[in-house]
Amino acid sequence: SFCVDRVLHYSNQEEVYDEVASDVVLSTLQGYNGTVLSYGQTGSGKSFSMMGTTDNYKHRGIIPRAIEHVFREIANSATNTYTLRISYLEIYNETLFDLLLSDQLAEYKVVEDGKGSTHVKGLTRKVVNNQEEALNLLFEGETNRALGAHHYNRASSRSHCIFTMYVDIRSRSDADEILVG
Repeated sequence: SFCVDRVLHYSNQEEVYDEVASDVVLSTLQGYNGTVLSYGQTGSGKSFSMMGTTDNYKHRGIIPRAIEHVFREIANSATNTYTLRISYLEIYNETLFDLLLSDQLAEYKVVEDGKGSTHVKGLTRKVVNNQEEALNLLFEGETNRALGAHHYNRASSRSHCIFTMYVDIRSRSDADEILVG
């Protein structure tokens, strides 16, 4: 059996973000790893929850809101400097694709390094300096996704994606001191 923390019934995108992702973003900027995962049956709204729509600013999803939140918090930080890198991975038909590259020449594999960390070898990690650059990478990655329509959703991706923001935190008083990286 399992427990449900809460049900967000007829909630708008802002309420969903505030309830499930805001604290994750804040914890990440304090050095913790954080994940927001959208899970559900076909046509249940996972993509809408995570991405939202581009036609109405109020309807932007968790990922665009998280990007905005991260850069807002960084702008208000007086004690630390931050370096952000982004990767965007698609898993389609059991094959890995780097969504930040238009040419898929490499074959990507999941590997574990000597420290016990799991990552995708060769996956692009692009440095971003502001919200606009981060959103451009998100939208670039979205345009590179595979589409496979089905009877519930004509524009379904039929794939799984992992959008990752890597945050390196350094002390402003001692730039050589890496607090989180």
